[in-house]
Amino acid sequence: MRESIDASLTTSDPDQLAARALDQYFGGSWPRGDIRHYSTPAELKQDIARLDLASMQRFYTDFYGVGEGELILVGDFDVEQTRTALNRLFGDWRTPAPYRFAAEPYTELAPRYFRIQTADRANATYLARTNLPVGLLHPDRLAIQAAVRLLGDGDKSRLFQRIRTQEGLSYGISSGARFGRQDAWGSWRVSASYAPQNRERVESLIREEIDRARREGFRQDELDDLKAGWLQQLQASLAGESRQIDLLQNLVRHDEPLSRAEQEIANLQKLTLADVNLALRTYLDPARLSIAVAGNFDGKKPAE
Repeated sequence: MRESIDASLTTSDPDQLAARALDQYFGGSWPRGDIRHYSTPAELKQDIARLDLASMQRFYTDFYGVGEGELILVGDFDVEQTRTALNRLFGDWRTPAPYRFAAEPYTELAPRYFRIQTADRANATYLARTNLPVGLLHPDRLAIQAAVRLLGDGDKSRLFQRIRTQEGLSYGISSGARFGRQDAWGSWRVSASYAPQNRERVESLIREEIDRARREGFRQDELDDLKAGWLQQLQASLAGESRQIDLLQNLVRHDEPLSRAEQEIANLQKLTLADVNLALRTYLDPARLSIAVAGNFDGKKPAE
């Protein structure tokens, strides 16, 4: 196991190196030893070297159990038989340590630029991120999510059409967002894969295309097309046992009403173009993005 982990820490994969640089920047403010701290490769190697069987067994004894959690069952089953089976399997196996959510308050970090030279690889990676002061239940969240998807979700999106289809400079490009439930904030990311010699042009076009969208706004036909596919996805999430389990687990875990999914559909149906363009201009400023690029930008061949 140590050899496998050590190999992952010495990777020259551009995707992993770019992600590591941003994760360390955004998660490096917590002290070492805190579970929210993002360790450097050197720190991880030190921690792994100190790891022994006794400490792993102690961790299992202290933290493993069924004291906190949810069990979601969907389908045809007997409730009493299921309860009896669960008691037989788990009995009084409880976690000694009390559960406490490790909150991460919203932080706004100054934009940084990381350029990482790698070994001879055919592709390079662009990865950008900024935090957003918006959680899952924020009234602007759905409009932001729509704007993010119109920018870079799928082959009809602005970034894909410009950089991949028109310019032919990227193997793939996307934009995505995450929104926390308990931590009431989120993040916006943009990523692209491209030939190393196209780095400056790709970076310039990403900024140019986002600025153009903010200046001119999205079109009604773009939003209509997005909403049609999105509504189908949400409606499908209410059908099928596996999808229902995922949905119910999230709702129960965060003490939200079962009507939450139906309300999401209703809110999406009411979403207007003005809402989306306002969210785009308010929250998705490319000047706030921290950027990490990784690749063989110097054109050097690896040492034999």
